[in-house]
Order: sequence, then C-alpha cells, then structure tokens
Amino acid sequence: MSDSRPFHFKWPNTLLMIIVVMVSLSLSFWQYHRVLEKQQLAADYQRMLKGEPRPLNSLAPEEYAQLSQQAWQRVSANGEFLEDFAFFLDSQVYHGRPGYHYLVPLALSGSQEVILVNLGWLAAGANRQQIPAFPEINVTQPVIGQLSSPRTVTPGFVEQDNNDAVHLFINLSKLAEKLERPIAPMIILLDEEAQGGLPRSWPAFDAKVGMHEFYVAHWLFVAAFAILLYIYFGFKTPKTNT
Repeated sequence: MSDSRPFHFKWPNTLLMIIVVMVSLSLSFWQYHRVLEKQQLAADYQRMLKGEPRPLNSLAPEEYAQLSQQAWQRVSANGEFLEDFAFFLDSQVYHGRPGYHYLVPLALSGSQEVILVNLGWLAAGANRQQIPAFPEINVTQPVIGQLSSPRTVTPGFVEQDNNDAVHLFINLSKLAEKLERPIAPMIILLDEEAQGGLPRSWPAFDAKVGMHEFYVAHWLFVAAFAILLYIYFGFKTPKTNT
C-alpha cells in the first residue's frame, strides 16, 4: 500500500514561486554578464601592463579631457617638473607608516598641458606641524607610469591651506589657476620600477570578478531554494480541524 502524499496545487504558491525564480534567474544572468565584463577588463589591464606606454606629448588638446576615461592606462611623458608648485598629499600610508605622497606638476614638452605626477611616499614628521622638505627630483625621462583618478575635493568640504605645502585633496581647478595653464584630469603614478622618485607601492587593479561570481551563485541559490520550498509546501499535509 503506497504511503506517498499527494501534491496540493495552489495558485498563490505557484505564482509566488514563478516570480521569485524568474527574478532570481534574471539577476543571476545579469551578474554573469558582469563577470564576463570584469574578466575582459582584467584581460585589458594585463595587456596594458605588457604594452608600450601611450605618449602623452603627442595627444591633441581635446584628447586630454578624455584621459579621465582611461584609468590604469600606462603612459609616458616628457617635460619640465614645475617644482615651485609641488605639494604633499596628506594621509598616505606605506608599510603601516603614516606620511605623504609627493606630487609635482609636469609641463609637457611641446604642449600647454600640465599633468600631475605622483613620485611616491615620504614619511611624516614627529608631529603634524613638522612638514618635511620637498625632496630633490631625480626622475629620469620620459616619465612612465599609470593614469589614476586624483583624490579631488568633495563638495562642501573647506580645505585648510597650509602654505600650499600639504593638502588632503587635490584641487585641479585651483592648481590650473595658479599655473595659468590647462591641467589633465588624471595623475600619473610613477612606475614602481622607474628610476628616481620615492618609495612607492601602488594598489593593484582589482576587477572584483569574485564579487560578481558570488552574486551569480547567490541568486541561483535563491531560485533553487524557492523551488524546494514550493515542493515542500505542496506535499505538506494541510491541517484539518477535528
């Protein structure tokens, strides 16, 4: 004699299960496409690392504004370091020690454009009032590095000016006014292997592929769990009043 329980079909449960499964599968497929996009970004980054740096001196004036869309691009530049406009970027940590990044504008040869170059890290003094002297610039040219988005001033933030030597954020528009020259919207992180500069260890590019792979599995699990719950409650014997 069979002891199997009959399946109790209920429209509300069925409709809810279908909606949850469809939404979860849709989100999972979307995250899967994000995985493919991020894998392509990671592959493009590896090609950029192995490829020849893009020479900035040969860019047309309108192309400098488009540099903001080319983060992590390896570039090369020749020009004159404008040491009178150098400054320290505060709150930078290197191997657990607090300090500054040393940024110097580079006036590109054969162009009116200027781009900031981050030459690396310098230790902070014994107290916040003890500002280190600007190091001598001994970087060989062409300057080779990666483009990076600057840590710019946030809206509503009033930055305290400390004799123009130390800044918490980079104010490109204010710097352009002082230089009386246009300035590129990105900065160059001097290659770690390049001669000259200061100690430097830049963060590696992370496409966050693993995060999107986790979300793919997460939404697939939600869809499978919704189906299992639907089956469970379908075979569950309804309570009867005695």
